[in-house]
Amino acid sequence: MRRTVYCCALILLSGVGTVSAQSPFALVHLGPDVSAVDARIDGRGGWGVAETDTVLPNFANLAGLTGLTKVGIVISGYGNLMTSTADGAERRLSEVRTPSVRAVVPFRHGGLVFTTGFRSMRATQFDVREDAVFEILDPDTGEIMETWDGLRYRLREGTQFEIPLGFGYRIHDRLSFGASLNLVGGVVRERLTESFIGTDVENAVTPGINSQVIEDAFDGVSTTWSLSAAPVDRIRVGLTYTTAHHWSVSQTQDMLGLPGETVVNYEIRIPEILTAGAQVELSDRWRVGGEYEAQPFSSLSGRDDWADISVDAWRVGFGFERIESHQRRGGWANYPLRMGVSLRRLPYTMLGETIDEKRIAMGTGIPFRNLSGHLDLALSYHWTGDQAKHGVENRGWRLSVSLAGLEKWW
Repeated sequence: MRRTVYCCALILLSGVGTVSAQSPFALVHLGPDVSAVDARIDGRGGWGVAETDTVLPNFANLAGLTGLTKVGIVISGYGNLMTSTADGAERRLSEVRTPSVRAVVPFRHGGLVFTTGFRSMRATQFDVREDAVFEILDPDTGEIMETWDGLRYRLREGTQFEIPLGFGYRIHDRLSFGASLNLVGGVVRERLTESFIGTDVENAVTPGINSQVIEDAFDGVSTTWSLSAAPVDRIRVGLTYTTAHHWSVSQTQDMLGLPGETVVNYEIRIPEILTAGAQVELSDRWRVGGEYEAQPFSSLSGRDDWADISVDAWRVGFGFERIESHQRRGGWANYPLRMGVSLRRLPYTMLGETIDEKRIAMGTGIPFRNLSGHLDLALSYHWTGDQAKHGVENRGWRLSVSLAGLEKWW
């Protein structure tokens, strides 16, 4: 019974966290990036495409999964505590997300692996309430007849997600490749409500309300190709490339006072993503790595309101890791240790200025008995935007958690 109560409490807390407001950056463009790989990658600065691990699966590069001999399931999530400052006013925000569930099944003793899963990519959740003044114009002259005080409310919510279906194949001990088909979907909904109270020419009270709901339903398919190679001993490089693709969008508009709905279909072209990284084994337990990712979002098309503010996005991260040891009575020295830094350029501008996200992180992990799984944690501090440039800035902490389970099945 106690376990049931704990599970119910966790479910309720997760539900509350996922619908909590994010930051004002969620009000523009596609919304904030909520994708997460695992806590090990977060803890060492975000690099993972160059890693190959025959014990713990890493889904940043499917070509790095070859060598696994056990079925693996990894659930990754994180919680954010942020302070968002806009126009001198602070707003404290919190959220809990589980954006990644991945599974891998090996064949031919790991020479061939198949994977599937679910991954959230971007999410928007923010509401704004503000006082407003509405101008009543003369229909003949266009001049302002009078002004009415009112309230303007805007709500934006929704999530884009991805279901990857892929494989990895080992050609040689030093070379593997992989590919995946990514099914993209999701819905973003925006509601704008304006209410006001004024007086007509006879000084009678006149309440009014305007309300509009716009809902975009996304549907698309992309492919990702990956490569993992060890050109020399103790050095490994990795590469992934996600092709440019189109999202088919069905937009539904519903306005208060007008009968029926208006449905418009259009397409958005999402630019390609290139990620490259490398890792160097300094010793049996220590290794360093780095990674660079680029997406030319300035070539986005299909939404003029997004294209006008889109810029090329990129990310760079560096870090080191001490892998775990299993020495008898090794104590704390047996635990893994990770530290890293990263810098990300967001794919859009605010007030004509580009936006950068900076992050410093550290992490560790706990192996299960008989290497049947792993629990990993990462804690990072991040700051995004500049109030002087963008009118908005975020500061806060993120705790990433990954739970991996392994089971031999042949």
